[in-house]
Amino acid sequence: MGANNIGYSISKTVCLYVFAILSGSVVAASQFISLLSLEAASDTVTPTIKIIEPEPNSTLPAGSITVKGTARDNTGESGIKHVEVKVDVSGTYKMAAPKATGDWSSWSTTVSVGTAGDHRIIAKATDNAGNQKWANIKITIGSSTRTLTIGPDSDGPGIQSAINDLAKQGGGIVILKSGTYDLSTQINLKSNIEIRGESRSGVLLKRVAGFQEAFFGSNVDNVKISYLTADIGESPKDNNGISVVIFGDSNDITLEQLTLKNSDKMGILLRRTDGATIDNVAVYNTWTGISLQSARHVSVSNSLVSYTLGDGIYVTNDYYKQVSYSSEDVLITGNTVEKFGDTGIDDSASDTSYRQKDIRIEGNTVRNAITSSLANDNNRIGITLSRTTDVSVSQCIVDNVDRGIFVGNHVTNANVVGNHVTNANGAPIHFVDN
Repeated sequence: MGANNIGYSISKTVCLYVFAILSGSVVAASQFISLLSLEAASDTVTPTIKIIEPEPNSTLPAGSITVKGTARDNTGESGIKHVEVKVDVSGTYKMAAPKATGDWSSWSTTVSVGTAGDHRIIAKATDNAGNQKWANIKITIGSSTRTLTIGPDSDGPGIQSAINDLAKQGGGIVILKSGTYDLSTQINLKSNIEIRGESRSGVLLKRVAGFQEAFFGSNVDNVKISYLTADIGESPKDNNGISVVIFGDSNDITLEQLTLKNSDKMGILLRRTDGATIDNVAVYNTWTGISLQSARHVSVSNSLVSYTLGDGIYVTNDYYKQVSYSSEDVLITGNTVEKFGDTGIDDSASDTSYRQKDIRIEGNTVRNAITSSLANDNNRIGITLSRTTDVSVSQCIVDNVDRGIFVGNHVTNANVVGNHVTNANGAPIHFVDN
């Protein structure tokens, strides 16, 4: 039995309808009209904003860059007040210029970027009620002229030495030649460093001793890891092992063309990290695949997470509560999440004092939940939304789970539309009255 999700929206003062197609005919999977508030109407809807120039992932020369985009507020809302643009999370916003006074349907500005490497252009739209929305793209300025190439005989200490040497010169690229590198200690990442393997399948970093994380970055900016495989050599059993990649209090992180596997903790953890791209990454046999904790301006795309006893992709707040915000402006698109014990994609703040904001889950495939005696929770849910606002789930395929899409407590301004749920042993779409 399958269900095509036609539409499912929640707002503070409007009605909510959920429809599904079951066995080829339209029926009300759940339908109710609930007046959630009798207070005077106010603008609580975020505006929309998009960067249309430069193209995402483009390579540009250093110097002045023209940035153009669009912004709008919903009909009947308060209208766009202004658009601001900056380069990198650590940069300073500058005001963009509208098409005409009060007309932000198109806007433009110029920014200056002088440092070679990956950068992020961030645009923020604010409406007259104070609601905000972000858009961001990654660009590359030239390429670093400083490189160090090392071979597998250098092992982990050789990688760390190369990182330290380049960091003293302001940054650069560590190129790993094909082969197997033994890791006996964690690799401490530095700002403005890229670690690039010659090929994803040809470069293997293999743990041979105990340590906390394979790659660790704290308070670092502009770091990239690409084209390699890291194998921790653990089997997930109690969520108390070694994570593969961890960043904390860091900005502008890029992880792409990676294979990360065999960890009793997390494949990737971004905690209190602003500006990150995770693209074309495969995470196998971990407790949690990818965890975003109070992470902002993050995209997770075109990746595979396979076999996790916990969540496949987990978007939540900082467990240590060192910041007042939860995760914001997160795009999860084009991924496949399979063989998970708890939830495939879990968008939920773990603490009642936090709320997620602006989370977009689009075009993902979530399938084949598992049951394990080792897992803390065998919830077997495809996608969960809880304690979040301004969230959308669209064009996702969910198959072979207990519950397809679960909308939990304290969810506002949600749009769940165009999804296809099959073989859900419980409900294709299940919601809890807010």
